Amino acid sequence: MGTVDLRTCLCEPIPEIFDAARYLDAAVSSHLAGRRDLAEELIRLANMPAIRDWGESLFGPKSPHKKYRAGLNGPASVAQELRLNARMPTRAEKHTLLERDGYHCRFCGIPVIRNEVRRWIKEIYPDALPWGSTNLTQHAAFQAMCVNYDHILPHARGGDSSLNNVVIACAGCNYGRGRYTLEEVGLIDLRTREPVRSAWDGLERFRIRRKPDSVRHNKLRLRSVKKAIQGRMSREFFLSSIPFEVRSFFTLMMEEAEKRGLKIGWTNAGFGIRAVGQPAFFYGYPPTMYKKGVSALEFYFAHIRNQPALIRELRDRTSNIDHVLSVGGYTVRLFVRNDTLSSAKKMLEIALDVMTRTTGSGAQRSGV
Repeated sequence: MGTVDLRTCLCEPIPEIFDAARYLDAAVSSHLAGRRDLAEELIRLANMPAIRDWGESLFGPKSPHKKYRAGLNGPASVAQELRLNARMPTRAEKHTLLERDGYHCRFCGIPVIRNEVRRWIKEIYPDALPWGSTNLTQHAAFQAMCVNYDHILPHARGGDSSLNNVVIACAGCNYGRGRYTLEEVGLIDLRTREPVRSAWDGLERFRIRRKPDSVRHNKLRLRSVKKAIQGRMSREFFLSSIPFEVRSFFTLMMEEAEKRGLKIGWTNAGFGIRAVGQPAFFYGYPPTMYKKGVSALEFYFAHIRNQPALIRELRDRTSNIDHVLSVGGYTVRLFVRNDTLSSAKKMLEIALDVMTRTTGSGAQRSGV
């Protein structure tokens, strides 16, 4: 038998799936910002017929994407009564798998969402997220992106539910392969390559504001926010409110600032970065701060108005950066979107350069 080129997945994902993921991520950010009308509209937009067609093409034994390889001596099917117990991983094991594999299908790499998260969202947006008893009556994106715990050696062929034999998969890749081994459908062993890593969180942050109209929930959330003002949760709240396309930028910004020995201070509005012994003049704000619904970076000069040379330097160095806005006499602002990330990186480089240079200069200490 001649050699056969192995594939990573049965069918390459279509661009609409990633578009839907962006819609859903933005919907959760809008929900957390209290913009429920926009969140509902975005959830509806993610329900694309093209995604349903892609998923339907993978399901069932007659899928055109399956290329069975005859003549392989794989393990035979095991009688139902002889199969191993505990077919699905435990709750703790599922958590470990998600930590290991990330919220992406290990085969095709598309973003995935747990059933629990889908139920939470449907609870708040029942009209925007249909979920009937048949494939055709279910939200196409949530159906295609549903987290599945797939057995590399199928359970029907004697596979166990150990962490080495189970991976995170989407519905299409799991149900598409069915009871066949990787070799029988011409797939490579995905355990030989690294999982996809991104800022996609499986929409898990929706739980932060799962029931916005609940008095009890609001009290608990306010209590959490108060605890978070100077702690790690403040960072989590901030990152949860911005789209995943720019979330990695803000994450790397904070990590780089900390590596350089700079201080990050949190307020109810956002965060500021400053050098030790220096007042803060560089700030980041979540989408909830502006009517545009977009996160922002700012140089705010009010705290350094007694340093005119520094203000002139910052104005001069930011004057040639695209998308930068001069607002009033003391503010230089940039709205951070996917199309302005290159400008945001330049603005960040300037801020870090200046603050690193002035660390420990002995200026009056000021909190953020």
